[in-house]
Amino acid sequence: MQRLAMDLRMLSRELFLYLEHQVRVGFFGSGVGLSLILGFSVAYACYYLSSIAKKPQLVTGGESFSRFLQNHCPVVTETYYPTVWCWESRGQTLLRPFITSKPSVQYRNELIKTADGGQISLDWFDNSNSKCYMDTTTRPTILLLPGLTGTSKESYILHMIHLSEELGYRCVVFNNRGVAGENLLTPRTYCCANTEDLETVIHHVHSLYPSAPFLAAGVSMG
Repeated sequence: MQRLAMDLRMLSRELFLYLEHQVRVGFFGSGVGLSLILGFSVAYACYYLSSIAKKPQLVTGGESFSRFLQNHCPVVTETYYPTVWCWESRGQTLLRPFITSKPSVQYRNELIKTADGGQISLDWFDNSNSKCYMDTTTRPTILLLPGLTGTSKESYILHMIHLSEELGYRCVVFNNRGVAGENLLTPRTYCCANTEDLETVIHHVHSLYPSAPFLAAGVSMG
């Protein structure tokens, strides 16, 4: 019994010393751990460059418009490299609320009526301090279309406005019926397959600034 107890104590001591050494060396300090890390990194880099980083696929109504985009918007012909550590769209959607910032934007709200008696909320960023386009009648106007449940308060919309401000542009955000806190005046909400409200907004904005360049930029469903 004494011999067995001595052997157990010796075995326990050796095991303790081994574990202490392993903790001190660590997984990253061992040759096997380093090899695994390097191997995984190389495999991930190869997969990212071969399957994730790609050029945009242009879908246009004709070759002339496709050539126009390629000639005037060369970015559509360049390879797009998503965020290396979070390139999957659903993962980005889950992480976005926790890691994004929200630039401060002061809106001017406008409510316009629709043909069926409803109302649409537009949030304007007039960019009155624009140094590039001081004439308000010809200042380029960008209509921003948020995603499925998005409004003018979304971080991606705020960042788009911030970039547009640097370029001197004016922005207006189209808030779909029922999602921006405005009262529904009719029993009809918005539907992404129905473009009547969008047509109403386009005609309204264009009528206010008929001489200004006018374009739209959408995110996701927008």
